[in-house]
Amino acid sequence: MKKTGYDHMFDHMCGTGAFSLEEYSPDSQFVLLRYDDYWKGPAKINRVIIMQVPDANTRLLLLKSGQVDIAAIPRTLRDSVVDDTNIEIIEGFPTFNIDFIGLNQNINFNTTASRNTDVPANFFADKNVRLAFAHAMNASKLIETQFNGAGIQPNGAIPKGMFGYDPDIPVYTYDLEKVKSYLKNASNGEGSNYLDEGFSIDIFYNTGNTVRQAACQMFKAGLEAANPSKIHVTVNGVEWATYLQLREEGAMPVLFLGWAPDYADPNNYMQPFFHSAGTYASMIGYSNATVDDLIEEAAAEMNKTRRAELYSELSLLMYEECVHIWTVQATNFHCERAWLDGYVFNPMYSGFYYYPMDK
Repeated sequence: MKKTGYDHMFDHMCGTGAFSLEEYSPDSQFVLLRYDDYWKGPAKINRVIIMQVPDANTRLLLLKSGQVDIAAIPRTLRDSVVDDTNIEIIEGFPTFNIDFIGLNQNINFNTTASRNTDVPANFFADKNVRLAFAHAMNASKLIETQFNGAGIQPNGAIPKGMFGYDPDIPVYTYDLEKVKSYLKNASNGEGSNYLDEGFSIDIFYNTGNTVRQAACQMFKAGLEAANPSKIHVTVNGVEWATYLQLREEGAMPVLFLGWAPDYADPNNYMQPFFHSAGTYASMIGYSNATVDDLIEEAAAEMNKTRRAELYSELSLLMYEECVHIWTVQATNFHCERAWLDGYVFNPMYSGFYYYPMDK
């Protein structure tokens, strides 16, 4: 599909579900209207209003006052809802969603997004730089402080619980000495190195995502600690629509995002993240013919044992390549008004299946 097609589909939805799109206002809200001729029969709820509310405390107040039925409440505010008899919490089930940090190997400086960045466009093409950044992220602290310990540090793209996951693949640990060592080995092309000479760089998160905001601050602290006077990290929060545009343009040097699967198979993780034609690999300028071949071979392999071996090989190779930094595979934390019925946890869903819901 050409860009004109994507532009049209942006606000001209098409589907066969139990609801139709009645209203869509980017970064504000969209409204779903019940489709009474749905083949399974009409849904119990007539209208669904999904609002974009960036501030977590505002979402909390909306839920506690009963103005909304469901709200995304960060685990850091768990104590504010756990003893409220009007709110039901369903938590602890592992999801297939994975948060990650993308390291852009081909930064597009044709926009003003990264105005504080002074590194070259191919800064992250140096694996030493990527490994230094990987060891500057304290994933275990992030899980403990932002998820109340209810998360898993991923060892790669394939989430724990899915076929192809290999528990023997290591994780990147927070290690300041390794950060310094890898930056020392990363040349800036002028006979020096990035540890001694330092650098400035912008990192991005989507406004309203307090977990990613906290992760950015931890990442900033970990990097700047290697050389406080020479390394400078600027944390930028941008609205979701702008974030997606900057991602598409390859304008963000470092970006925090999450991935939810389209289908429960490891190919739906390996292909987008590591294949040269994949969504994120292409957006960060990563291309490796050997990796492409392995991904295609694993996707086509019919023998389950051999297929698992291929994914283990791929996972170890990608750990060594350090294309992305994996931060957390969360367990679910769902908060809803007690009057709501019909919510069913599904590790494949990052959103909600509204058809069975009622209140």
